[in-house]
Amino acid sequence: MVASALAVVNPIYAEWEKWKNEYKPNYLTNEEHDRRFNVFAENKHKVLELNKKYADDVNGPRFALNKFADLTSEEFASMYLHAIPSDTPRSEPLPASVYSRKDYPKKKDWRDEGAVNPVKDQGMCSCWPFSAAGNMEGVYKAAHGELPVVSMQQLIDCDHDCMIYHGVQRCNDGCETGLMPNAMSYAVREGMTSEKAYPYTGVNGTCKYDPKTMTPIYHFSKWFQVNSNEDDMVAALNDVGPLSVGVDATEWQLYSGGIFNAKCGTMMNHGVVLVGYDSVTVSGKEVQFWILKNSWGSIWGENGYIRLVRGCDECGVNDFVNTVVA
Repeated sequence: MVASALAVVNPIYAEWEKWKNEYKPNYLTNEEHDRRFNVFAENKHKVLELNKKYADDVNGPRFALNKFADLTSEEFASMYLHAIPSDTPRSEPLPASVYSRKDYPKKKDWRDEGAVNPVKDQGMCSCWPFSAAGNMEGVYKAAHGELPVVSMQQLIDCDHDCMIYHGVQRCNDGCETGLMPNAMSYAVREGMTSEKAYPYTGVNGTCKYDPKTMTPIYHFSKWFQVNSNEDDMVAALNDVGPLSVGVDATEWQLYSGGIFNAKCGTMMNHGVVLVGYDSVTVSGKEVQFWILKNSWGSIWGENGYIRLVRGCDECGVNDFVNTVVA
């Protein structure tokens, strides 16, 4: 049956054809193609139901058939999300932030101050180097006035730092898995070069970092864990720069815009960068939100970003907040 006839039988097929023309998937067999179409149709139904659910919330989340539309939720999780065991007590406490209660501004967006590089796409690599690098870049800009593009490939190839969790060792392992604090510990000890000096490939490789021959080298004095209350998060964001945070992104697959308040869990499976906060007021009610930079490309969400509701630890955003200091 030709595509035009299929579109008559199943109107979703026309949308499927348009989606394929835009994203250019490569299916090796007819069986795989048909299976992906069925997943696409299921996600179409999911998008309609979610948008109907939040239709009355003028600032609420919106969903659409994006580049992940041919993946089941299980496939999406296995490919793009990796568990961050942040809820397990560490054998030694991390250095935590201690702030006095200063009068911080009602809104903050480090993008407006040139401290955030363009959104990248992690592809099939893990999220942790993107979250850690975004933190390092923003903090360096806030401290020194220069926005570097640090080498994520250096982290992927060279950073194998570990942490002990109740006797279990958790180590950074290239594009497979890792923890942002491990990357920060590595950067404090070794320094970071630029992406130009050590280009990104997105696959595991042999470490080529040599601080004697590579320039520039960006140095960081320490790193610390930010306390999981919003006052300290706001303080650290203003005083230090963009922060690395862990979240539960299980329900983010089809997000396309709005303030996400869809009650996701707190399992910690994705690393992003907290770049700011703001609020909107509708009918006399103020809704506060965080601004998070993701690493799924600029065509996901709001040009690669998500606004996440504040005040309720949505998606566990308060629970795993860390930063370097330049």
